[in-house]
Amino acid sequence: KHLQGGFIWDWVDQGILKKNNKGETFWAYGGDFLPVGVDHLDKNFLINGLVFPDRKIHPHIWEVKKVYQNVNFKPKDLEKGEVTVINRFDFTNLEEFDFHWQVMGDDQLIGKGNLPPFKLSPHKSRVLQIPEPKIQPQAGVEYFLNLTVTTRKASVLVPKGHEIAKEQFRLPFYKASPIMNRTSMTPLKLTSSPDHYLVMGSDFKLFFDRKKGTIFSWIYKGNEFIKSGPVPSFWRAPTDNDFGWKMPEECQIWRKAGEQRIIKSVNTVTETDNLVVLEVKSILPENFGNSLYTTTYSIYGSGDVVVENRFQPDKGRLKVLPWIPRLGMVMTLPQQYDTLQWYGRGPHESYWDRKTSANVGIYKGSVMSQYHPYIRPQENGNKTDVRWAALTDKRGMGLLVGGIPTLSISAHHFTIDDFDPGIKKQQRHSNELKKRPFVTLNINYKQMGVGGDTSWGNRARPYPQYRLPVQEYLYRFRLRPFSPKDGTPLQLSKQRF
Repeated sequence: KHLQGGFIWDWVDQGILKKNNKGETFWAYGGDFLPVGVDHLDKNFLINGLVFPDRKIHPHIWEVKKVYQNVNFKPKDLEKGEVTVINRFDFTNLEEFDFHWQVMGDDQLIGKGNLPPFKLSPHKSRVLQIPEPKIQPQAGVEYFLNLTVTTRKASVLVPKGHEIAKEQFRLPFYKASPIMNRTSMTPLKLTSSPDHYLVMGSDFKLFFDRKKGTIFSWIYKGNEFIKSGPVPSFWRAPTDNDFGWKMPEECQIWRKAGEQRIIKSVNTVTETDNLVVLEVKSILPENFGNSLYTTTYSIYGSGDVVVENRFQPDKGRLKVLPWIPRLGMVMTLPQQYDTLQWYGRGPHESYWDRKTSANVGIYKGSVMSQYHPYIRPQENGNKTDVRWAALTDKRGMGLLVGGIPTLSISAHHFTIDDFDPGIKKQQRHSNELKKRPFVTLNINYKQMGVGGDTSWGNRARPYPQYRLPVQEYLYRFRLRPFSPKDGTPLQLSKQRF
């Protein structure tokens, strides 16, 4: 309110197009222009803009547009369709713009319209009455009010109909889906050996490795859905800002903590006609003291698996261990499951502290299109507030991931290690990454925010409310292989366990 500021240091990535000795083009920067053996201290400094050198945009430019918008909205009484609008312009009356509204029920348009023109002077506010249709909530359906503001006339630089502001509100109408009736599910058969468990249903076989504590094969209607099963993961590929506050050095203890966990026991804790519950108890490596990580797999006769993760840090290590970069699980699927659909924030990537520009909706695209080729490879492509996501092949066979209630997810034809240069920032380029013959799926509770007040030193750290302190965590999600005959991912997501 009281300061003029918030300016962007660099509008554009300051790079130059070059070719390597293989004839591949890449954006060169920093030390790429120095003699061999001479290092550039900041590596990719000035490759930190809102757009690429050729002015193609980065996803974070959408967040800049959103937080800079001069028309703001606050909910007053959403049940009655009352919303407060605030004019943050210094000289412009809102009579110059058109206001549009839209009500969505999941992916269905419930109603839309335009508000009558109105006057509102700079720095003033008023209540708008949105003529929302009367909603009779359907089971499991979420309802959202989407507001947009567009230019009424063209100007020298801005065309008519250009969106200058937007907002989204979740409407207070919801009816929960009924809980699935377990007694009507197909019976299961459990067999065991010293090395593995096999759980069989009418259409699936799930093989579980008793020594590694994870699923190693999941066959549904003759299709394999697993290349490697879910394992705990606490790490993300460092961003430029992460290097600014030395996150890779401070938090490196978490880098391999999940894959190096020590399995203490894998047991069956429940076995009925249509439910098998497997429990995996593990401890993190030596430097974590007696920090426990327990995963339970509830396997239902319907073919669903509900995964529950509980992290219990050693109380004696609470003040010693650094923040957790990411809390989740990572698994890989065969490469043919290369289409991602999700119900969450999109269509561009979003993060815990960078998501107001990404409206909740249902989005779809190739796995490869989720990758954003930052000039220096790093964390990218995350989706927040995900209700469900599905990876499918060309026939519509797929794996559904359901949040209980929501998740942070990403899917790539790369691994985390592909984006991670190690403890020290390296002179790397996006053309060095090679597409992998599988899909990496990250199923996260959350990952820490990506920005602080600067990109260097202590003030580059994410704000406290966007950090994952060392404490006990519990989160759950659902996995379900499906075929087109089983229903759409949206339909299947309504089932509750």
